[in-house]
Amino acid sequence: MANLVALSERLARARRPEAIFDAFAGFVAAEGLGASVLDVRSGARRNKRQRWTTFAEERLALFDKAQVEPKLAELLQPDNHPRAVAWSCGPGAGRQRIEDYRTRERLHDIGIGGGIHAQMALPSGRGAVVHALAAPGEYISDFTRDLFLVAAIQTFLAIDRSLGAMPAVDLTRRELEVLQLAAQGLSDRQVAAALVISEPTAKFHLAGARRKLNAKTTKEAIAALSADWRLPRTPKPSIEMI
Repeated sequence: MANLVALSERLARARRPEAIFDAFAGFVAAEGLGASVLDVRSGARRNKRQRWTTFAEERLALFDKAQVEPKLAELLQPDNHPRAVAWSCGPGAGRQRIEDYRTRERLHDIGIGGGIHAQMALPSGRGAVVHALAAPGEYISDFTRDLFLVAAIQTFLAIDRSLGAMPAVDLTRRELEVLQLAAQGLSDRQVAAALVISEPTAKFHLAGARRKLNAKTTKEAIAALSADWRLPRTPKPSIEMI
């Protein structure tokens, strides 16, 4: 519990996502676990990702290649409640076991025998997932898993606040760019010139943004976008563990 209190104190001082993750990684290390991988995802299918990790780049690539998360998705029901599961590649090292032998082999090759995985739907509409990894044969207790989930929730909410609000609609990068330029008072022709695209293309992206924001004019779309970026209230998370 002392490590959780120390994490809370560090999170209260941290402002940038990197500093928030560093505080969380310190908690993970203090609990005797290994590397951490934290992803915050956005977009209609949450396919846009921001990532922080203590993994070296090459080892992280091997972890991704192991396809752990699709296997863990089978153990965690998709809902908006914060969830956590202790998992393993062998018997006795966690409450849930990854059965796919290819995944287990890939993880063993990079010295991973299990870990804890937590996920949560964030107030902004983003989603977050985090792993704390353990060596083969390392036992992860239910208490460690539960403590980890509380720490993960605190970290997720702190990072979500530091990233600011997210548009409620899933604008493409280009749609967001043309609206931001239009908000500066640029004409369609000037927007096109600034982005080095044709004027019909600029108008096409503006029309797409207006449609998604349910706006009749570009001015209304700009106003709607500004409103969408307000940070919603943070609900009190309900906790469920398996």
